[in-house]
Amino acid sequence: MAGAASTVEIAQALPPFLRSRRRLLPWLLGAVYAALLAAAVSRHEMWRDEIQAWLIARDSSSFRDLVHAMRYEGHPPLWHLLLWPIAHVTWNPAWMQVLHVAIASASALLLLRFSPFSWLQKILLLAGYFFAFEWAVIARNYAPVVCCVFAACSLWPSRWQRPVLLSVPLVLMSLSHAEGLLIALAMLAVLALELVWPRRGATPGDDTVAETAGAARAGAGRIVAAAAIAAAGIATSIVLMRPDHDAGFAHPAYLAWTNESAPLLAHAVISGYLPVPRDDLHFWNTNALWPKLREGQTPPAYAMPAAHAAIASAVLLLATLVLATRPWTLVMFAAGTASQLAFFHAIYFGSVRHHGFLFLVFVTALWMSFHERRLTSGNARVEAALQWWDRRRTAVVAGLLVVHVYAAWMALSTDWNAPFSQAKATAEWIDSYFPDRAPFVFVGDYSPAASAVLGYLQQDRMYYPDREEFGSYVLFDTRRQIHDRPKLETQVKDLIQSQQRDAVLVLSHGLGPRQGFLSPPRALVHLGNAVESDEQYSVYWIHRRP
Repeated sequence: MAGAASTVEIAQALPPFLRSRRRLLPWLLGAVYAALLAAAVSRHEMWRDEIQAWLIARDSSSFRDLVHAMRYEGHPPLWHLLLWPIAHVTWNPAWMQVLHVAIASASALLLLRFSPFSWLQKILLLAGYFFAFEWAVIARNYAPVVCCVFAACSLWPSRWQRPVLLSVPLVLMSLSHAEGLLIALAMLAVLALELVWPRRGATPGDDTVAETAGAARAGAGRIVAAAAIAAAGIATSIVLMRPDHDAGFAHPAYLAWTNESAPLLAHAVISGYLPVPRDDLHFWNTNALWPKLREGQTPPAYAMPAAHAAIASAVLLLATLVLATRPWTLVMFAAGTASQLAFFHAIYFGSVRHHGFLFLVFVTALWMSFHERRLTSGNARVEAALQWWDRRRTAVVAGLLVVHVYAAWMALSTDWNAPFSQAKATAEWIDSYFPDRAPFVFVGDYSPAASAVLGYLQQDRMYYPDREEFGSYVLFDTRRQIHDRPKLETQVKDLIQSQQRDAVLVLSHGLGPRQGFLSPPRALVHLGNAVESDEQYSVYWIHRRP
């Protein structure tokens, strides 16, 4: 699957119309991708983390308020800033999905139009698990990272001629997600190495050792400006991501190496490169090679099976060999991979969607490697071996991409046939059963799951018993960790008496036999069988009079 040869062969096999209009092919494939993605998104019910960003944008009256509201999120604000104007035009969160489809489609067009991969590689990449489902169907701040990474890769061949332009996507990916910041730092490390230690043929066609350094000196002003922009953007991202002192997830970095460290990192590598979920309804955040993990859970402390260690090591070795003949991009891959693994170990282990950034680092380095001349050798046999490997080095990626396509098919087919979350269906049921919600006080427990329902309702707030207050988006502060709160029954009783209204309970759990309510809870509906098992809901009506 060598890039240029495969592209020519496939182009010659195309119909005459497409063969004579090859420039239209990226746009045509991009349109197909966008249409298929829009169809998949139309069948996806958003879950709480998607709705959380929407509620923050919706309920922030200004950009300053939005940044303040994000003090417990642990994310930089770019995605929320993009949502802010939309959320102040419409209450319908489906428009967030429209924006997300547009961003993911822009990423696909950049890949199709500017990447040096073969057409088969491009199609397999876009049909793979992360680019077709995890970072495309699910509306989160990962799609802006991918779009910015692909934009930076598209500008990479002209990095010394247009450094200021290249600094823009580097800053934006830093402002999108913490892992985007790590990728930006790895790419900047390559630029610094090229600047201070230029290689012969840093870009195909370069004939002198000094050409890169000479171009850099000629545009010293532009490079200084680009460096200042990148530094300012990265510093801003770091400052905005720092959580408040009372954030529930804030903790010192875990620096100690324990018996669990190796299994955790092996799990991250396998999930990132081989994201094959279990074949069942609750497939999300699972891997066929590992026990099922719920959000926030990590593998138990057990001796890492030899097979898992071998798979993780083989994957990283294969990726290293693919890039081995390009030293600077190999540096980018090593730095990016090491920083991602350090983030998982020391800061936040994450889930499959986070581990996929290991794979994105590899794709980025592979793209960049086409714009760096390979190592050469004075030995004829070694040179022949290097040339042979250079022609075939990306062919070994094909099997990996096929695995990703299979994983995407499993995820998309399940999401198509089953509700990802029952939040949307619950909100629609409430709209139909309670067209006038003024006579009622709505209670949601627990708050993260209930907030997903609220996001689909044209309603500004509900009462959260796990916080003992009204709210919309969830504040992930230390108050959520208090366990000695009054019982649900006591809080609802007091709330009904103070509000003088009946209560409607939207619960992500059943009540069972309970005492202490003013009147027996009347079960109205239960909506289950969701992919996200925490977002299956029961709705109850409690009258204010016995």
